Amino acid sequence: MPGTAASFIAAFLCSINSAGWLLSLIVFPIFIFSANRVIKYSHKKDPSFIVVDEVFGYVLGWNILKMFQDVSVYAHMMFFITFRFFDTLKPLWIKKVEKLPNVLGVFLD
Repeated sequence: MPGTAASFIAAFLCSINSAGWLLSLIVFPIFIFSANRVIKYSHKKDPSFIVVDEVFGYVLGWNILKMFQDVSVYAHMMFFITFRFFDTLKPLWIKKVEKLPNVLGVFLD
């Protein structure tokens, strides 16, 4: 549920902000710094309350989509559903990526 809420907020930010790449560049260093500290002090490998990886992943994916097509409300809804589906299901090799140490496993899953 926290990941879905974070993805929804990211979708809202993408819909009102045309500078999505800038948002990605701002969020990334904050994520690396804060997630490493949270993982260290919470003693959890991938705490569910760390959701900035969903925000970054959504914004990154959305900006890649925008490079190839004009975006509509329908495209936005379909991207949201597809993003959440794959983020929840974690198909193929993504389960293995989760086992990477520290913030790498959190970020790349």
